[in-house]
Amino acid sequence: MAKSRKPKRKKPLNPAQGKALFLTHYRAGEFDQALQVARKLIAGGMRHSNLYSDAAVASVYLFKWKDAIQYAKQATALDPRNLSAWDSLAHAYGAVYDWENTAKAGLQALNIRKDSMAEI
Repeated sequence: MAKSRKPKRKKPLNPAQGKALFLTHYRAGEFDQALQVARKLIAGGMRHSNLYSDAAVASVYLFKWKDAIQYAKQATALDPRNLSAWDSLAHAYGAVYDWENTAKAGLQALNIRKDSMAEI
């Protein structure tokens, strides 16, 4: 009688490994793999604005507008000054023809960019 083997569980990614892996896939244009990495980190309990923003950007490249909106909203809730998240939110809302929210998110991104330029 053969012994039944339990499938090996993969260890969750630590944040530094996950970010590096995300960037490797992202820079290679492998947005689906990049998004999978971000989702694993989120499922593992990581809560950081840049992580959600990264997931939103990858979702935009994949034309996953609803996902992009959800991730970008979570990013801006964690950090209301996350420029990348507001920019992704504006692109995603524009893609689904929600012009009111496109304008709001775009204006927020422009104001953050303007403020950051004034700090230089």
